[in-house]
Order: sequence, then C-alpha cells, then structure tokens
Amino acid sequence: GIETLLSDDHLQAMRLASELDELNQLRKEFESLMRDEAMTILSKMDLDSTELPIGLVLYDADWHEGVIGILASRVKEYTHRPVIVFTDSNNGEIKGSARSIKGFHLRDALDHIATENRDLLNKFGGHAMAAGLSLPKENLGRFKTAFNQIATEQLSDEQLQQKIWSDGELTEAEMTFDLVEQINLSLPWGQGFEPPLFDGTFELVSFRWLAEKHLKMVLRREGSNQTIDAIYFFASSDEIQPTNGVVEIVYRPDINIWNGRRSLQLIVNQANFELNS
Repeated sequence: GIETLLSDDHLQAMRLASELDELNQLRKEFESLMRDEAMTILSKMDLDSTELPIGLVLYDADWHEGVIGILASRVKEYTHRPVIVFTDSNNGEIKGSARSIKGFHLRDALDHIATENRDLLNKFGGHAMAAGLSLPKENLGRFKTAFNQIATEQLSDEQLQQKIWSDGELTEAEMTFDLVEQINLSLPWGQGFEPPLFDGTFELVSFRWLAEKHLKMVLRREGSNQTIDAIYFFASSDEIQPTNGVVEIVYRPDINIWNGRRSLQLIVNQANFELNS
C-alpha cells in the first residue's frame, strides 16, 4: 500500500494498485463465505434470538484467521449480543476475535474469566468493544460456558434489545449530493461518534435479489414521481419476503458511481416490510 502511494513510476503504481485490488476482492470473498457459514450455523441451532446464548461463541477450523474479526462484527450486528469467533491457529491452539455491545466490557469479562479459571486462556487483550484471545482447543467447551455465564450475569433483557437511533426523515429537497459529501467530510466515524442514520417510509416500486443475499430496491416517496435506488446488504432471502407496496427503512444516503455516472442511493441498515400485512 505504501509503495503504491510513494511510487514515482506510473506503471509500477498501477501494477501495485491492481495487486491491492485483487487482494481486497479476495478478502471480500473470504468474508462473504465465512459470514454465510456462520449464519448457516446459527440457523441450524433452530433458535430464535431470544433463545440464543447471551454470550455467543462460534468455531470452525476452516475459517481464515485474517478475517474472523470482520465475521465477529457481522454476527454481532445480526444477533445484537457479544460474539467471539474462533478458528484453528498453531500447536493445538485456537485464536478468537471478539466484538461486543454497549453494556458489556469485553476485556474486563475476559480478565474475570482468566482470574476464575487460571488454566483456561493462553492470552488475551483488547478493550470494551473488541478483543482478541487464544486458548487450547480442548478448553473451548469450558470457555463457552464461562463466557455465556458472565454475559448473562451482566446484560439485562433491555440491553439485548437492539435500538437504532435515527436523525429523522430527509425530505426530497434535502437528499442531495452536497449533503452526502458533507457527511463524508466529517469522517472518521467510530465508537461514540456514529455516522448519521435517517428513516422514512417509501413505496417499494421494484426489487431483485443479488446473489440471494443483497436486496436491490427501487423506492419512491409518496406523492413523488422521482425514484431512488436502495440496497440492503446481507439481507437473507430466506427471512425477508418483500412485496411491492410500502417499506419503512433506516438508511444512510450514499453516492453510487457507475460507468462515470453519479447517482444517489440509500444504504439500508434496517427494513420493515410488514406494513403491507
């Protein structure tokens, strides 16, 4: 990456940029495959979200060590509970990446587990919302029990209810390239400084599935002739059954660039299709 930015040779810079793009595409493929596998594991548990373990631990020997952190984040967003994803490392050891929700301090929880069970963990580190750890593979069952126990003790039913804070509705006149550019100029977003989200109710003009997991929609405001594209990434076609009618969404506005043409689009965070029932 640094070589690409520092290179004075245009051809070398283009070659390095191409290699970086290939690596990034490969990373995306790994992430998508592992997320699908994790969701398959969850579905096979045949449990709804109220019956899942409060502290959720997933393991698969074939998951790639380099992207288990991204996977943990995705599963945490899906289940809204602390998640640790493990995969095999070296010498009979497994390595885990953890992500948490508000109200559950990951590092403190791991420190408590390590203090109460001296031989359980090899090492750990991190902070309130993210952590990494390793342990002997044969200790995984004991660790699952300990992690779920402390999560159950510390998290209330209310904390396990996912709440999405919206900055309100945007009018058609407010939905502009200038607004999106102003939001992007406020980067970086992060913990305690989340990017703005908006909500609204739209007519669902049409929709189609991309790879059976991304929902591409065309939306229109009531009383308007103007449509806008929206995409709902990692929406399960098994769980979501949209019908043309009305949909309520939480979203962030974005700029899509395709073949040199710019257009506004909505990146959907949550969607409610039950308004038609």
